[in-house]
Amino acid sequence: MVKRFLALLLLCAVIPPAAAGRRWVLTMPWIPQAQFAGIYYAKEAGVFARYGLDVRIRHRLTEVDIFDYLKDPESELVVAPLVAALRHDNASAPLVNIAQFSQNSSVMLVARGAGVGRLGQLNSRRPDGSRRRVGVWRFNFDTLPKIFLARQKLDVDIVPVNSGISLFLWDAVDALAVMSYNEYYQILAAGFNPEELIRFRLRDYGLNIPEDGLYALRETVRRCPEECRLMRLAILEGWRLAMKHPNEALKYIRLYCDRENSAFDVAHQRWMLGAYSKELELGNPQLRGKLQRKSYDSTVKLLTRHGELASAPSYEDFCPALPREVKP
Repeated sequence: MVKRFLALLLLCAVIPPAAAGRRWVLTMPWIPQAQFAGIYYAKEAGVFARYGLDVRIRHRLTEVDIFDYLKDPESELVVAPLVAALRHDNASAPLVNIAQFSQNSSVMLVARGAGVGRLGQLNSRRPDGSRRRVGVWRFNFDTLPKIFLARQKLDVDIVPVNSGISLFLWDAVDALAVMSYNEYYQILAAGFNPEELIRFRLRDYGLNIPEDGLYALRETVRRCPEECRLMRLAILEGWRLAMKHPNEALKYIRLYCDRENSAFDVAHQRWMLGAYSKELELGNPQLRGKLQRKSYDSTVKLLTRHGELASAPSYEDFCPALPREVKP
């Protein structure tokens, strides 16, 4: 009897009382991949449970806007890029950044060196006299590449891309917007050598915009501030463990790929895990898990200047202080 009582006391000490008793649904913006390894690790290795969080993970359907999931009473949290969150934010359902994961931009344009030796050559004409073509993602993910092209005064035809690198392989586009941790690897895996490619990293041209963050409605954070703080801590711990134990992380990634009937390429996912984790800045206590005011202000200024944003909440409203936290 005494042993049972002591075990119960220990359990109560481990589970934060503010977090217990509620299930949280966290929605990823696309199919399972190493970009979300820290979240998978936090779930499957019991990190969420140690923080007293009952979390269900699901993935966005391609035809649904990621922020529409927050209107669903079964989904309180989403992962999304900062630019998309700012463009979506509105007074009727304001968003809050609970945690910032990727602190740097991974977006770059890739071109064949034989056709485009330097950025300015995108202004030259194709052999048939038509303008050069640049493949860019659809929807919320086209904003930064389009701003980049406009700032560089490149007169090109933008070709919408749903996903993948097929248009680049078929030579249907002269350059393609890619993520350095994802599609760039796919191009290399298709047989290109790095020396054959010209890469234009947006961060090298003054567009180092933070990417993935964890978002909820402001009302959710107002009602459950402690749980939101614990969610951030648990995911950051999941990421630290995923980086420390990459083989275990890959096992969890494959688990989610199998559940969603999504392809799993271990070499691709290992590349992504290594490349993406470098952008998290987990070794920097000033950056780790936080959206910096300077980054927020510069992003708002950039989007406003290019007509992509009419207004924006204050930094304090967009990144409110959570319990036991001092704002950066």
